[in-house]
Amino acid sequence: MTKRLLSLILAIVMVVSMFAGVTITASAAGYTKATSIAAGDVVVLACDSALMEMTSLHSSNYGLGTAYTSVPAGTWTWTVEAGASEGTYAFKNGDGNYLYWSSGNKLYVGAFADGVDATASWTV
Repeated sequence: MTKRLLSLILAIVMVVSMFAGVTITASAAGYTKATSIAAGDVVVLACDSALMEMTSLHSSNYGLGTAYTSVPAGTWTWTVEAGASEGTYAFKNGDGNYLYWSSGNKLYVGAFADGVDATASWTV
């Protein structure tokens, strides 16, 4: 029960952190907190206040994180692309799949045949 509750809290924190604009961008020294992002940037999604980076998705569709002490490892990196509407961004992984949501808090990773749609477009 405690593990499930902790996982749920982490999932909510991860989703909220994405809406709050917490991304970490690559630099020569590793990853640093971003103040802005642009298409072409390589980022990790992290919760700065909890020092957790998103490293995978659980089969029940929420993000799983790995703790870090000062700098994220960059286990699961994303390339930033333009989203479906102006001012939004999409996050594409090395397999060519996008991070997207579906009803409520459910996160998925998948391909889009006709370009990025609104479910894979994030306001940062």
